[in-house]
Amino acid sequence: ISTDVDGTIRSFNNAASKMLGYSAVELIAKQTPAIFHDADEVVERAISLSRELGEEILPGFEVFVAKARRGIAEELEWTHIRKDGSRLPVLLSVTALRDEEGVVNGFLCISTEITERVLIKRALREEEERYRQLFDVSGDSIFLMKGNTFFDCNPATLTMFACTREQIINQTPYRFSPEYQADGAVSKDRAKRLISAAFAGETQFFEWQHLRFDGEIFDAEVTLNSVTIDDEPCILAT
Repeated sequence: ISTDVDGTIRSFNNAASKMLGYSAVELIAKQTPAIFHDADEVVERAISLSRELGEEILPGFEVFVAKARRGIAEELEWTHIRKDGSRLPVLLSVTALRDEEGVVNGFLCISTEITERVLIKRALREEEERYRQLFDVSGDSIFLMKGNTFFDCNPATLTMFACTREQIINQTPYRFSPEYQADGAVSKDRAKRLISAAFAGETQFFEWQHLRFDGEIFDAEVTLNSVTIDDEPCILAT
């Protein structure tokens, strides 16, 4: 879709017509793209854009083109509203069109449907919420590690080690192990080997002597699995 400098639509291709349900005749020289945008989203964007640019941007066509008008590339997720009232998530990019002297004389707006992307993001959020609920209510201690340090743990862990979350996060497993295991092995050396094997994709299951924060030693069974979180390899320890 292209518009003149004030926002009046001057071209509306077949793909736009198929996406939005309007014919070119209904829109060209008659409407601005605001006709198929969610009014609440436009108001919210006007507020955030005003803060970002340090000047007042009023709700309306300027919300879509303010940055392009200033030579700043922009690509944002929006909700398009079709002629029949149904809603469609899109990724909208807006580019300023310029004449031979470089003066802005219009804008080119390209919308790409992202329904699948939105559904995937929603599914991931729901999966994360389910994981967090299970994580929090589990009666078993659960640690998450990046490299050789802990970056998360559940409430059961705090009970087991008699400490606060702040006393665990960013600590190594060696802080919660006695210097030697029951068979005389050096805890730090063995832990490093087990963690390395887990990062290599080999599930580790073993008995281990742990050390509570107050120095009390206790026995536990431990399982280490390699997992990926935010594209980073991590260890899930239970």
